[in-house]
Amino acid sequence: MSIESILKNRYSARAFLDKPVAKETLDLIFAHAQLSPSNCNVQPWQTCVVSGQTKDTLKQKFMETLM
Repeated sequence: MSIESILKNRYSARAFLDKPVAKETLDLIFAHAQLSPSNCNVQPWQTCVVSGQTKDTLKQKFMETLM
């Protein structure tokens, strides 16, 4: 696959469904993300995954902050 092909075919998802994502899917996403390059190979990202009441509370606080 060429760089041109990758750039022309990339997209950003903007619609989010209010349905759970399977743990296996998240595990696969994070396993692949660990392979991505970063500046000086420092891998500066951190990930937090929440669900249930914790997710609902954070969602509400984010909405209050944005309003």
